[in-house]
Amino acid sequence: MTRRKLLIWTLCLLSLWQAGTSSPLLAGPAYPGLITVKQSDGSEIRVRVHGDEFRNYVTSEEGYTLAADADGDWAFAKLDANGLLVPTSVKAKNASRLTDSERKILGTSLRKNLRPLRMTGLQMRLKAARTYSLATRAADAGDCIPPLLRGTTWKPVGNKKVLVLLAEYPDLPFTNGSNEAFDNLLNSKNYTKGGATGSVWQYYYDNSNGQFNPEFTVAGPYRLSKNRAYYKDRPEEMVAEVARLADNDLDFSQFAENGVAHDIFVFYSGGAESTGDPNGIWPHKSGLKNLTLDGVTIPGYACSSELEPGSAGNNTLAAIGSFCHEFGHILGWPDLYDTVNGNDTKCDLPGCFSLMAYGTYNNSSRTPPALSILERWMMGWSEPEILETSGEYSLPAITEGKGYLVKTEADEDYFLLECRGAGKNEWDKKEYLDFYGQGSDWGLLIYHVRNEYNSWMGNAVNIVHGNEHYKILYSNPASRNNYLPQYIPAHCFFPGGKNVTSIHSDSQSNFLAVNGKKTMVEIPSIRLDAVDGSVKLSVTERNGNITDVKSSIFQHDIILSWKDDLSSGWTVEWKAEGEETESITGLTSSEVHIPLLKDAQDYAITITGNKNSKTFLTLKTEKSGSGFPRIQLSKANPTSEDKVLMMLVDCGEMGGIQWTVDGAKADGYTNLRKGEHYVQAVLTKTDGTVEYFARYINVIL
Repeated sequence: MTRRKLLIWTLCLLSLWQAGTSSPLLAGPAYPGLITVKQSDGSEIRVRVHGDEFRNYVTSEEGYTLAADADGDWAFAKLDANGLLVPTSVKAKNASRLTDSERKILGTSLRKNLRPLRMTGLQMRLKAARTYSLATRAADAGDCIPPLLRGTTWKPVGNKKVLVLLAEYPDLPFTNGSNEAFDNLLNSKNYTKGGATGSVWQYYYDNSNGQFNPEFTVAGPYRLSKNRAYYKDRPEEMVAEVARLADNDLDFSQFAENGVAHDIFVFYSGGAESTGDPNGIWPHKSGLKNLTLDGVTIPGYACSSELEPGSAGNNTLAAIGSFCHEFGHILGWPDLYDTVNGNDTKCDLPGCFSLMAYGTYNNSSRTPPALSILERWMMGWSEPEILETSGEYSLPAITEGKGYLVKTEADEDYFLLECRGAGKNEWDKKEYLDFYGQGSDWGLLIYHVRNEYNSWMGNAVNIVHGNEHYKILYSNPASRNNYLPQYIPAHCFFPGGKNVTSIHSDSQSNFLAVNGKKTMVEIPSIRLDAVDGSVKLSVTERNGNITDVKSSIFQHDIILSWKDDLSSGWTVEWKAEGEETESITGLTSSEVHIPLLKDAQDYAITITGNKNSKTFLTLKTEKSGSGFPRIQLSKANPTSEDKVLMMLVDCGEMGGIQWTVDGAKADGYTNLRKGEHYVQAVLTKTDGTVEYFARYINVIL
């Protein structure tokens, strides 16, 4: 990347940030494979793009770093005094074809994976802009489902009109992208061009199970006033200009709700930087400043290129993948790839299984993957079923919009389960999910989701290895042929290549919340049904564990408290030798008062939770004294913060007690307000006689 390019991109982002745009700059990932590009002399080379729209670099097939020269060709790169990549005078070619004089020119610059220095002053400013956008967001979503991106205005249900504009550079006209061609790509009910699985409309209609019916209005092409190079670093000017040109033909109010238009989409002529065109704009979504047409405000836009890599360079009409990804940002999904490290990431990502990660390139972008249960849930098109009771379950292909959610003991930290690569799902054919040809497969996918509000709202979901917020749980975490397991379907699926047919939080460390808390259920059996393309699951509730039992023991009362890692309801039973078992059921607090016990008596006590937790203990009540019968408190000088037990002592066997405080019926174990209180107890003895007791209690604080 040249210094000028990085500078203008940084200033562009900062100007949008300072203007209070509705969203941060968002973009598609770099193409993850090799790209064939054509040089100005007609020769072809294969390159690989690394990084994202803010910081990227390109390498040759052999791994040597390249930079674009003044001719728009790829040349071998070197670092300048500022640590940024600049082109040498030697055009890119196979290193074995370099002449001695060319090698002398390159010198020590000819080395593989030469990268720009990461933290220049400009990049620090870029980081500061991103940090600000995160820090000013709300701190807590208060819900299980991750939030949509900040500024999202869409409710993608029913019929919705979407404006798509065609922007043509004077020095680079559209070649394959006519108005009709784009209309077919977006709206056709039977789009098969170049081996496509369907149109953009078909993709969103199918993956919403018919709940979202977008209608794309294509207008243009409109010829821009300046050449391509001008807009390379000023994409928002391109969008505003083409929108004003289209205003002569369109009424923008038809694309608005409540006076605000939805973000518009722009196809620009030529190729994209993300797929190897050094002079193209990187596809992205961002905000617009002060653009109002026909009385409606246009808050933002997304854009993508006319062309994409073909067998002979960037000469093929774009497939639907990039549009579907950028339109996904308009709907509110964040990027799910590593937006900081790009293709050099070590993060555990959803990879080719997600439209918002590298799935945008599946089948050469002709078949983006089926939307996951999380992506559908975020749009309101589906909702996962919570697995919380033991039983047998059947999970059909994700095309039916079904998935399961497994809770953990930690808030906002859970697992999602879905069936992928199976059945008749045209958007999820297993051969398309196998991007690098490492062996296709199908089965159960398990995602670990952490709903940390700032990370989702700020488009920073998966940027730190070990701290991902939406990652695949691998059946086999091993790499193969230098490919991370996320690119090897057999390593992602259960049972997968290793035939992993069960998963337990007690024995598998990756089936735990990030803080080590366990799941609420275990899955002892995972089976594939090849007949109907479903996954069969056996689910068992995990037994809870009661710990830290504490007791306060008196003559006729026992107070118990405990901790339970799973249960939310309990039953307490107690029994003295030779007597019937008594119990208190329906407890929702892990504390209980057991009254009306005999003094100096052993009691066998059982605490049972509603998640199969259980504990046993034997306690002996205190022996009565020789004093006169009286009311006594469990704490001598209680405050209003203390829960205090009012009890009768040294009064013989009890049949029942009725307490009143200041003339109102009261529980014997309660909090008392500050001030003086008149307490009465009516004791019914086992022989039926009734006795009355009273005293004043002063609560000072």
